[in-house]
Amino acid sequence: MQRFFSGTVVFDACPYHVDPADVARFEQRQRDHNDAQYPACWSWPVTDDILRRREHVDSVPETGPLGASRWDAALELLRNWQDGRCAICGAQEWGALVTDHDHETGLIRGRLCRPCNSREGHAGQDVPLIARYRERPPTTILNDLRIVYYDPFHGMAQPARHVSEEEKQDAVNRLPWPSPQPPRS
Repeated sequence: MQRFFSGTVVFDACPYHVDPADVARFEQRQRDHNDAQYPACWSWPVTDDILRRREHVDSVPETGPLGASRWDAALELLRNWQDGRCAICGAQEWGALVTDHDHETGLIRGRLCRPCNSREGHAGQDVPLIARYRERPPTTILNDLRIVYYDPFHGMAQPARHVSEEEKQDAVNRLPWPSPQPPRS
């Protein structure tokens, strides 16, 4: 296996089995994605069945029988509504979706393909498609579904703590001054 470059995207491929049609399809999807005005999830219907299931999520106890919980029910609703599709580009062919969350609030926004998740993580507010996704992600479309992000290594996400300018200055003032010189070799 080796890294195969297609524009700015890199993916693993066996150099003997790279199908030119797949590469062309991939590159076309990238061009279409770059031209998109709105996240794909904005066009997905929220059916009466989804709304009923959304109401059910609020009635599930925090911890239910056999370990089922409101968190599980909410995540299952999001997965079912997205139906394996990336919330930004709508692709189903990238493999497993990853869970995108807001680092400021600790809440899940939606499920994204790996390329869109990477793009979202590095994009500022100057990328209109990403800004629109952040403004109205799938969890907002599903009547403000609130799911705290869970990382198996760190546990439940906590909202980011904002540090005031005064706290920053206090931290700087606590540094040893003058700073110790590194040892010479």
